[in-house]
Amino acid sequence: MRPIAIIEAAVKKPVFGCQMCGQCVLHSTGMTCPMNCPKTLRNGPCGGVRVSPSTTGCGTRRRGSTTSRSATRSRQRGGVSRLEDAIEAGRFVVTAELLTVNSGGLPKVHELFAPYEEYVDAVNATDNTAAHAHASPLAVAIALQQLGMEPIMQLVCRDRNRLALEAEIVGAALHGIENICCLTGDDVTAGDEPEARRVFDLDSIQLLATANTMRNGMYLSGRKIDPAPRLFLGAVENPQAPPQGYRVERAEKTILPSICLVRTAKSLRYIDEHVPGISVPAALIERVESSADPEAECFEISCELADAARRVPGVHGLHLISFRKEAGIARLCSRLNIPTRAERELSGDRPRVVV
Repeated sequence: MRPIAIIEAAVKKPVFGCQMCGQCVLHSTGMTCPMNCPKTLRNGPCGGVRVSPSTTGCGTRRRGSTTSRSATRSRQRGGVSRLEDAIEAGRFVVTAELLTVNSGGLPKVHELFAPYEEYVDAVNATDNTAAHAHASPLAVAIALQQLGMEPIMQLVCRDRNRLALEAEIVGAALHGIENICCLTGDDVTAGDEPEARRVFDLDSIQLLATANTMRNGMYLSGRKIDPAPRLFLGAVENPQAPPQGYRVERAEKTILPSICLVRTAKSLRYIDEHVPGISVPAALIERVESSADPEAECFEISCELADAARRVPGVHGLHLISFRKEAGIARLCSRLNIPTRAERELSGDRPRVVV
């Protein structure tokens, strides 16, 4: 072993858990070695982490912001995607996350988004949320489109290799589904089938790069795609997950902060204890517990958070998630005087400028 390598091993092994892989990226991963990640990700911690001696470092469902333009800035075109057109026009955007679907056909899908349909520009079709099996995101995205709702198809890297991910993307494009949200995905240990084999052939950053290559008319292999699929690409970032300093570099630009509407103090405690990167202040939980109407108090808190988020300079909209209470999204939009989608399109509504 070279003398310098001996010194390097003596310093880096005890400090960083270095495995001497010869491809050190500590300088760009917040000094956190991705080789120690259970998912062996090469682009730094994905956000599914929790600083706790009782965990392995990967946790349950990650919440963050969605749909970034960072991978689409170089492309100039008149997009078919309603979401992209709204963002390009500078309108205030509202998206929501569809609750998971297991059965019931198109009527069930419509039942889930009907309460807030008039307010949102697009709805996320999730991909095996928190490592639990559900109807595939492509199937749900097609259903949303057939029902007249703009879909955002989520794709996680946990369950598919690069061939399957590429197939899902071109399959979506065949049906005119342009909005793709790339996620690394929670580890299988977060779900109810922990014996499942994890894949993680790519991570979210690599999937974004792959989709961008495909949008330019080529598979990763170099094989051409003609015509190239129309795609509007985005990703999710959790700004509170450690190491926080690295989140800015990973996210590059966040346009839609995510607001979760909950109903009870129990839900807040669950988020605080089990959702990586999110800490719910004890005072907030106590505020709900001491309230005469906990559900109403939770709604008030959601409105306060959403109002504060939309006033942050650079914020272009909101991504809303409601647990088993879909009508709460419409109530929140109405309460904050957010116009309906049709009204925003007519008026050219733009984010407020904070002075």
